[in-house]
Amino acid sequence: MLKIKSVYDPIEKSDGLRILATRIRGRGLSSDRYHVWMANLGPSEKLMGQIRNDEISWAKFCRLYKDELLTSESIDKKNKTIKNKG
Repeated sequence: MLKIKSVYDPIEKSDGLRILATRIRGRGLSSDRYHVWMANLGPSEKLMGQIRNDEISWAKFCRLYKDELLTSESIDKKNKTIKNKG
């Protein structure tokens, strides 16, 4: 099962493997908040901008992010500045 949570949400035993899926790891983020960082699984720049600017709700972000994960199209083609080769 896939669950999308904020890295700042409380850590629960039922979380299992916690993957930090963001293209840029924030400064000051302790590595004990996640098990592995996979930048290439991060949401698009557009989607990250929308959630950071409070343009969309967390529920809508989760829905759109899942859509991005399941698309066959490369997200990197849509990103203007951040390109992942992973």
